Amino acid sequence: MRCISTSLKTGGRFVAEFGGKGNVTTVIAAVQESFRELVHSEVDFGWYFPSIGEYASLLEQYGLAVRSAILFERPTPLEDGDMGLRTWFHMFGGRAFHHLPNDVREQVLERTEEKARSHLFKSEQWFADYVRLRIVAFKE
Repeated sequence: MRCISTSLKTGGRFVAEFGGKGNVTTVIAAVQESFRELVHSEVDFGWYFPSIGEYASLLEQYGLAVRSAILFERPTPLEDGDMGLRTWFHMFGGRAFHHLPNDVREQVLERTEEKARSHLFKSEQWFADYVRLRIVAFKE
């Protein structure tokens, strides 16, 4: 927030959209369950998905006045058909799996797909259960 604030002149506008509270909840829950069952540990993705109030408060602490904020669901189709969720993990969640041996990583991914399939696989395609936070603020 400090970098955002210092890079703006008075009256400057900050506009952003990113994962908000509830983002990929089904995906995270499926991975966590799979990790607990197979690896006997928790996953730390290092992701931060704030609520409107949490993020607006941070912006205000650094002299930015929030003018608009919306949190909305945006289910997003993933490419690669049946491999879509796996491809998504390689792109965005690889950090959580890097320490696992290849065979265990495969087991975790397979178990995760099994757990998430009924919620996120429709019409031969995976969907990410994205929740987006869109915000507009001005430097005071």
